[in-house]
Amino acid sequence: MNKLARVLVIFGAILIIILLIALFFGSRKIAQEIEKRLNQSMQNAKTQLEQSPHDNNYAIQNFDYTPFKCNGLMDYTCQSDSITMYAKDPTTRDNQTYNNIHLKNIVLSIRDIRNKNYLSFDIETAIDYPHIDKFFGDSKTGILVSFFNQNAEAILPNRVHCKQDFTYKDSLDLESNTLNVETVCDFESQVLTTQIKATNIFIPKIDKSHILGILYEIAMAMNEDINKKDLQAQNIPHELESLYVSLQSKQTFKDFLTQNTRLSDEQKQTLQTQLDANIVLMKSVGIRFLKSYIGQSGANIGQGISDFMQGNVKKLNIGLHLKTKNFQPFKNLYAMNIIEWLTYINKNYTIQSYSDNNETTHTHSTTKQ
Repeated sequence: MNKLARVLVIFGAILIIILLIALFFGSRKIAQEIEKRLNQSMQNAKTQLEQSPHDNNYAIQNFDYTPFKCNGLMDYTCQSDSITMYAKDPTTRDNQTYNNIHLKNIVLSIRDIRNKNYLSFDIETAIDYPHIDKFFGDSKTGILVSFFNQNAEAILPNRVHCKQDFTYKDSLDLESNTLNVETVCDFESQVLTTQIKATNIFIPKIDKSHILGILYEIAMAMNEDINKKDLQAQNIPHELESLYVSLQSKQTFKDFLTQNTRLSDEQKQTLQTQLDANIVLMKSVGIRFLKSYIGQSGANIGQGISDFMQGNVKKLNIGLHLKTKNFQPFKNLYAMNIIEWLTYINKNYTIQSYSDNNETTHTHSTTKQ
C-alpha cells in the first residue's frame, strides 16, 4: 500500500469515527428528549388524577411509577422498573383506595422514528395483583363476582405484550388526512392466551409534515391544552375498522383445579359448581340475550363462549369488520350502554365467529343511515 493510500484509509477511518461519535451524541440527545417527554407525560397524568374529583370516571384513582430511562442509536428503548395503579376498594364502606395492579419491568420500544409517515411502539411488561382477592369487586354482590375473584389468579394475565403501528397517510376520499392505528396485544395467563387485534382510523384536524408532530399535538391536547380540545382523543372523528379477539386454552379449568395445591377439595368443588352455574346461565340467558340484539351470530358467540368455558373447544375467535365508514367523535360511542353497543355493532359490522377449525360468518344486510 503506497503512502497516499495509507493516508486515505486513515483519513476515512477517522472520518467514520467522527461521524459515529456525532451520531451517538445526536441520538443520545433525542433519547434524552424522549425520556423527558415520557416522564413529563406520566407526571401530568398522575397530577390530573390526583386533582380530579373523588368520584371521577377513571378506572384508576392514582398511580406511582419509577421514572423511565431511555437509550438508543436510531431506534429507542425506554425502561421502568414498576408502575403501581390504585383503585377504589369496593369492599369498604368509605371506598378506600388500594394497589390492585402492579406492572414490573416495563419495556417500551420506539421504532422507525426517522420515517415521517410511520411509527411503531412496542411495550412488554409482567403483571401481578397485590390484592387479587377483590380485583373484580365485592364478592358479596353475587356469585359471578365471587367466582371471578377466587379465580383471578388463573384468569388475569401475568404478562402483556402490545404493539401499535401508527401510519399517517393522504386520504383521497375524505376531507382530511388519516391516522391509522393498528394494535395487537397478547395476554398470557395461567389457563389461556388472549390476543386482541384492532384497527382504528382517526381524522385529526391538524396538518403536520411528520407523524411525530401529529402525535405530539394530540398528546398536548390530552394534557388539557384548552386551545386544542378538538385534538383530544374523545373529540377526534374516529372509526373502529376491525376488531378480532382470539382465545386459546392452555389447560381446562378442571386441570387447573386439580393442579392447584392451595385449595382444599371442598373449595375446588365449590369453584367447579360455580363454573357450571355460570355456564348454565350463559346458555339459558346469555345466548338468548345476545341473539335478540345481534341475531344468530350472537347465539353462536354465546355458544362458543360456553363451549370454551367447558373445555369442549380449545380455541375461540370472534371478529368484527366495519361495513361502511361513518366517522364520529369517540365520545359518542363511549356514552353508549351495552344495549346501544350491541345494536350499533349489529347494524354496522360483519360479525364472524369460529371455534377450532369450524368457521361461521354472519353478514347483516342493514346499512348505515
